[in-house]
Amino acid sequence: MGKERVGIEKKSVVSLQIASLVVSFLAFSYLIYSVDIVSGGMPSTISLGNKPSQMSIPSGGSYGHNRDDGSMPSSINSPGGSVQNKESIGSSYSSNLLGFSKGGTSDALASGLQWAAIAYYAGTMLGDMFGMTEKNSEALGMSLAAGLGTYKTLDTFAFENEFGARYLEQNSGVISLGVGVLVFALMYKDVETKVVTFDCMPWQAPNGGDNCEVCNDATLPCSEYRCKALGQSCEIVNEGTEEERCVYMNPQDVNPPVIKPNYDELTKGHEYKNVKNSPPGPGFNIVNVATKDGCLKAFTPLEMGLITDEPAQCRIDFNHTTKFDDMTAFFGGSNMYSYNHSESFSLSGAEELAGSGFVLGNGKDMMFYVRCKDKNGNENSAEYAVKFCIDPSPDSTAPRIDATSIMDGGCVAEDVDEAEVVFYVNEP
Repeated sequence: MGKERVGIEKKSVVSLQIASLVVSFLAFSYLIYSVDIVSGGMPSTISLGNKPSQMSIPSGGSYGHNRDDGSMPSSINSPGGSVQNKESIGSSYSSNLLGFSKGGTSDALASGLQWAAIAYYAGTMLGDMFGMTEKNSEALGMSLAAGLGTYKTLDTFAFENEFGARYLEQNSGVISLGVGVLVFALMYKDVETKVVTFDCMPWQAPNGGDNCEVCNDATLPCSEYRCKALGQSCEIVNEGTEEERCVYMNPQDVNPPVIKPNYDELTKGHEYKNVKNSPPGPGFNIVNVATKDGCLKAFTPLEMGLITDEPAQCRIDFNHTTKFDDMTAFFGGSNMYSYNHSESFSLSGAEELAGSGFVLGNGKDMMFYVRCKDKNGNENSAEYAVKFCIDPSPDSTAPRIDATSIMDGGCVAEDVDEAEVVFYVNEP
C-alpha cells in the first residue's frame, strides 16, 4: 500500500512538471508571436490621418501603425486579412488565447498564473540541481511561483484608483519578493532522516540490581518473574511469606550490614544514648528518662528496634560469641531478611536475674549482643552491644495481669458450671 501511494505521488509530480513544461513552451511561443512587426513583400509605408479607423491596402503590402497624432487605429484590413490593434490583445499568450482584454482582471490573473507555472517548474528543477530534498524543492518552486505570479498580476492589472496605481503597481517588486520569501519560510523544512530498526527478541534483564527495590512497591505484589526481570542480580528473599521482597545480590558485596537503632521502635519514656553504629561502633545504651539513674523498671515491658542498610537476618545473645551462627536466638524471633528488626521483652528484677545465673555489673548493669548477616553471607564480625541497667531496688508493685486464656467478653458452653482460666502476669 505504501509503495503504491509513493508511485501515485511520483506520477502526479511528473504530470505537473510536464504540464508546466507545456505552459512554458506556450509562453515562449507567445514571446515570438507578440513581436510588434508585420511585413510583406513590398517595402512601403502608409500614413493614416486622424479620422479613418479602417482602410484597405493591396495584398502583399507593408505598413506601420502610425497616425499623424501618434495614436493607433482599431484595425487595418487588407485582402490577405486584418490586423488588430495591440491595445485589444492580452498581456500574455494565455490571455490572448482566451480572448482577455489587456489590463483587465482576467488578463492579470491569466498572466500571473502563466508565469507562476513557469517559475514553479524552474524552482523545482533548481532545487533538484542543488541537492535539496523533494519537499524543499517543492517549497522553492512554490515560493518562486507565488512571487513571480504576484509580480505579473500586479504589473499587468490596470489600476483605476490612486492607491492601486501608486502603492501596489509601483511597489509590485517589493510585494512579490515578500510573498515569495514568506511562502518559502512557511514551506521549508529542515528534515533529518534516521532509520531505527526494532527486533523482537527475548527479554534480557539489565546487568546488576540497581532497580531491584522497585519490585517492593506496596501497590503491586512482587513476583519472582517481576523481580528477576528488573536485574540479573535480583533475587527474592523470604519467599512465600508476608515479608517477601526483591533484593540486590551483588556478587562483589563483601561488606556486612550496617546496624543502627530504630528510634521509632522504642518504648515511650526511654532514649538511646551514646549511639555508635556498627561497624565499627560498639552499640548504644537504653535509658529510662523517668528515673535519676536511667535504669529500667523490673518486670516492665520494653520494645526496641534496629535498622540495617540492607535486608538482613539478625541474632541476639546475652553472652559473648565468636560468630553469627553461635548466637542463641533470632532478633525478635524472626529469621526474615528485613530492614527493620524489633524486639520486645520484660526483664526480671536484678535479684531474680542474679539468681538465674546472669552476671550483672555493679549489681544492676546488663548487656546483650547482636550480629546481622545479609543474603550474600556477609556478617558482622564484631558484636553490637546494647547496654542498660535494671533498677536494683526491691519490687514493691503488685503483679499485673497482662492476658487471660478466655478473652474479655468471651462465652462458655451452656450448662457448664466450671471453666478453666489461665492468667498471665508480668512477674512471678
